[in-house]
Amino acid sequence: MKKLLLLLFLIPNLVMAESEYKETFICSPEIPKVKLTDYTFADDYAGKPHIEHYKYYFFTFFKDGRFVIKNDERQYSSKGKREYVQTWFTNGVSTSVTHLKQNGYDIFKLSNFYTEIEQLRVTTFILDKKSMTYTSRTSSEEKNYEPKTGFCYSHRLEDDF
Repeated sequence: MKKLLLLLFLIPNLVMAESEYKETFICSPEIPKVKLTDYTFADDYAGKPHIEHYKYYFFTFFKDGRFVIKNDERQYSSKGKREYVQTWFTNGVSTSVTHLKQNGYDIFKLSNFYTEIEQLRVTTFILDKKSMTYTSRTSSEEKNYEPKTGFCYSHRLEDDF
């Protein structure tokens, strides 16, 4: 019985240790003048200012090397592909990400495969952690969109609560 109780206390701690984050930060075209918890992604919700969520990239890096990026209501995880089936913002999309370090830059390729129209759209996101800036460009089979640049800033998860 003592062993069972010991396991019940150890398992949650092991799961938490595996998921401890190393750093979090946000990248956007401009630095918000207030905390993100003071904003809403919905149009005029409770009098809070609206932000355009597709312009923001939320990065979480874990101590074990894994990472998650959230952009435009989608997650891109180093753990693998993610499927979205008919949500309110899109009808069928698979997301995935690849990451490499080159010449001191972190290069992420955020892939979106739209199953309904069989189209692949890839955003190449080049992050310079030294200057905390980024450049990104989205391409699909028929179009290359204008490149975008912006700033990145550290974000402590504790500040949200």
